[in-house]
Amino acid sequence: MTKTLIRSLTNDSNLLSQELGKITIVATTKSTFAGAATIKSRFLARLSNLGASVTLIAENVPPALGRYSSNVSVRIVDTSDVRSATEGAAELLQSYLVEALVDECERIDCEPSNLVIWGSHLFPYGSACVEAKRILRARGKSAALIVFPVGADIWEIGRQIPKVSRDLLNSGEIDVLATYSKQFAREIKHLMGNQNARILYMPPYLSTDTFHPINSEARSERRKSFDIPSNATVFINHSNMRPVKRVDFCIELVDQVARCIKNRPTYLLLLGPHDWELPVVNYVKILRIPTTDNVMDYLILSDYSINASLHDSFNTALLESMACGVVPVTSDRPAIAKSISEANAGFVFETMSSTVDLQDEITGTYPISAPVLQSLIQKLSSADENVIDEYRRNARGLVVSKYSENLGDVTLLSLIAEARRGHYERTQN
Repeated sequence: MTKTLIRSLTNDSNLLSQELGKITIVATTKSTFAGAATIKSRFLARLSNLGASVTLIAENVPPALGRYSSNVSVRIVDTSDVRSATEGAAELLQSYLVEALVDECERIDCEPSNLVIWGSHLFPYGSACVEAKRILRARGKSAALIVFPVGADIWEIGRQIPKVSRDLLNSGEIDVLATYSKQFAREIKHLMGNQNARILYMPPYLSTDTFHPINSEARSERRKSFDIPSNATVFINHSNMRPVKRVDFCIELVDQVARCIKNRPTYLLLLGPHDWELPVVNYVKILRIPTTDNVMDYLILSDYSINASLHDSFNTALLESMACGVVPVTSDRPAIAKSISEANAGFVFETMSSTVDLQDEITGTYPISAPVLQSLIQKLSSADENVIDEYRRNARGLVVSKYSENLGDVTLLSLIAEARRGHYERTQN
């Protein structure tokens, strides 16, 4: 493929859409409920629906992928030997992923310019892709490589092994680095030691057909199956329950709101793999719900989606909620918080800036001032139904206007073209 044609593909989404039918993508990502895995799984599902051949190498089928696409081929890696916490388990997982990626790429019969390896997360999935590409190149097989670092790669694993992280991010095997947050892009550049590094920004997108507004009749009917009164005020937290999300603060906040609401019961749905002890509550009723591949089943119950993230790239949970007409209640830390404020689409509360270590913020007192906290409690406990209806409309409008799936297609297709272009230029040097 000539350099001119590759550049034209980047600039012409219609031509690229036609070319996508020739593309084969071999990907790997976490098979979890976590937001990052959900975002990446939806990207892959969308590429498959647009015509690309997509194979996912994973420990299990990611919940989001099982819901949104039956066209993605999933190759399950047997990780039974990795599930223990024994020394070397992480290395063993990466080795299994490398082997599966190499086997799958060697099995594929396509033009070298049409094969793309896609690594979601840097550890161990992206690093496995880097190693697999090295092995394939040594065997005469060529492929473009896209790597998506996420939060855990940057401020959890990355802070523990910065030199290894830096070397991986600067690897010559990687043709495109991409992430779904401008905040993450800045942090990745910092970790790389290269403020001029090119990192593509790929915000999350939703199918507004799959995530759609819920009418009051459907909400009341669904609540019956959970013994939730139709007039109850229901909050949901369906983040992935990482400590940085500060679910403990969400629980305490909703309990204080429930204390102020005298005329109806208040519920909080905790959706996700939470295995920790809950704070003591006095007024709110908490329902703990395990991981699900259909968040809509629980958003249909809810009035508010609550999030208290301290360090958040985007927060897909809020995007899903808004698409369904569930009003967001969030700290000002997620990237989407600014859009929510500008669109008058929910409650965004200010957190105090802090110079302490992130881990201290996670384990310490939540960084919110007493006046802001009291104001938030008052707003939530006395919210006028007309205001809530306006928030619902504005929230849905925000998703449709900025984050609907069709709007993301050009960006997603251009990502593939950029990877191919980058790979072509690297092989010519």
